[in-house]
Amino acid sequence: MPQPKDTSVDRLVDELVDAAKVIHNRDGLKPTQATRVSEAFSLLVSGPQLGSSKAVANRKVYFEFLTLVDKNVGRKGVVLCAAALGVSRVASWRDRMRVDLPIRIKEREGELMSQKLEVIANTCESTEDALQWL
Repeated sequence: MPQPKDTSVDRLVDELVDAAKVIHNRDGLKPTQATRVSEAFSLLVSGPQLGSSKAVANRKVYFEFLTLVDKNVGRKGVVLCAAALGVSRVASWRDRMRVDLPIRIKEREGELMSQKLEVIANTCESTEDALQWL
């Protein structure tokens, strides 16, 4: 089922707050979330690929978004956004949404960040590390 178009940065932040609570309460990530987090850190390390396919273009947009998240909030924000959002969803947004969201995350960081996200972020130095949080 296709996801509805995101129209509000505040609504996205509310969704991320909820996702952070679920990750904290679950004490880890679901398998699909762990894969997304692993892929996100791999992308941040290797950078976007060259090419002209839609998938390559989406990953470039996602890389730019994750870089902004990392700059504004740090690796724990990357973990949260990768687990809750993923490449396709982020790539479908307008540029303004991708630019504003990391700043809003920073503004509401106290509501979003948990000790669990910090622990996961600190152990995600290699691409396989996120998988231990299943």
